[in-house]
Amino acid sequence: MANMNSQSSEIPSVASTPNIRGKSDPTWGHFSETRGPNRKTTYTCMYCAKSFKGGGINRMKYHLACIPEQISSCRSVPNEVRIEIRDYLKQGELKKKALKETLNDAFDDVEEEEVQIQEKEKTIESTTSQPSIKSTISSKSAKHRANIALAKWFYDACIPFNAINCLYFKPAVKAIAGIGADFGGPSYHDMRVNFLEECKKELDFLINSYRSNWRDNGCTIMADGWTDQRQRTLINFLVYCPAGLVFVKSVDASDAVKDANTLFHMFFEVVEWVGPSNVVHMVTNNATAYKLAGRYLLCEHRYNLTSLVSSKFFTEHKLSETTQGRLASTIVLDHKFWDECLMIVKVVTPIVKFLGIVDSDEKPSLGYVYEGMLRTRLAIQETFMNKKDLYQPYIKIIDDQWDKHLRRNLQAAAYFLNLAFLYADNFVDTTEATTSLLDLLDTESICSDSVQAMK
Repeated sequence: MANMNSQSSEIPSVASTPNIRGKSDPTWGHFSETRGPNRKTTYTCMYCAKSFKGGGINRMKYHLACIPEQISSCRSVPNEVRIEIRDYLKQGELKKKALKETLNDAFDDVEEEEVQIQEKEKTIESTTSQPSIKSTISSKSAKHRANIALAKWFYDACIPFNAINCLYFKPAVKAIAGIGADFGGPSYHDMRVNFLEECKKELDFLINSYRSNWRDNGCTIMADGWTDQRQRTLINFLVYCPAGLVFVKSVDASDAVKDANTLFHMFFEVVEWVGPSNVVHMVTNNATAYKLAGRYLLCEHRYNLTSLVSSKFFTEHKLSETTQGRLASTIVLDHKFWDECLMIVKVVTPIVKFLGIVDSDEKPSLGYVYEGMLRTRLAIQETFMNKKDLYQPYIKIIDDQWDKHLRRNLQAAAYFLNLAFLYADNFVDTTEATTSLLDLLDTESICSDSVQAMK
């Protein structure tokens, strides 16, 4: 019923519309014109029966002439009609061009006269008056007031001076200047809630656009450690890819920088946030704890690596056919390799803890070095369930380095004199510690009879 009503309300219009253009333009004879109840005009082609709303006769010319610039071409128009309409369009363009040239010549004459008048006026002004000194001073004064207002805001709000170097500072100043004196600034609520949420959505959108790049090209996780003015050790986590660099978070790692296990958990969280399959490699500090944390992370994602080299993506890739690709696939799929990795991590863990004691800057380490080495040896022995044939190769390597670089009588004597260990239940009264103390006493000639002195 709706369609029937709309059709009955349309007012048909014949081709010979009673106006001057309708009498002279040949295009009117090739389409019909109707108007609906909303007074909008619909044009219907007589050859292809397509209807077009609005646009006027000019669009119908392009339709009939088969010029697909503003409208679709008519595929049923006779060839002679198409040529006739095209010729008519060309004649119209020539007439417009001739009229434009005539108007340009007229405007050029007027402009020349205006330029001559302006030059005469400038000559008169230069001879009768000087530049307004008052306006110049007023402009400088306004700029000075604006600068002072910004400076007071910085001082009162304790804004760091390097905030002026922020890339958003100058665009903000220009945006405010573009609005003018009517701009009153954002409200507290807008800054704290509305605009913050809007900026966060914008940032999320940017990061999501980077995520597609991480998935397609891979990315690098970077852990940048540094020390601030309060001597805190901070770690900035960043993700780099060809599309750009993304800051993830900053962590206070003052208490964890020497602890490989804590560092591992920090790295693990970032890797999971980025996506393990997207991470190509990690760039971290060269410290021992960081290296050990990287080994932990490698073992944790063992199954991700095995899934990768077994996936269709890898097996159909050209790199899988290279020597390096086949070697990497063999190593990753070798269970013995992963067992050895886990064993290495267990062996290296007590060594890293010991080196953390030696490298500590918080307190003197002399009285703790000897006890740390004893604890390291015991931990490795327990790892191999005290089976000498298993732990002995590792202990031998440690002893060789210990005897060559760290083993000194002074450290054994310091261990013996350290009250924290001397009165502990697990104190190990080694012959080496007692002998080292006596040798030092003899060397320094504290008394002639060191054995009697010990009694």
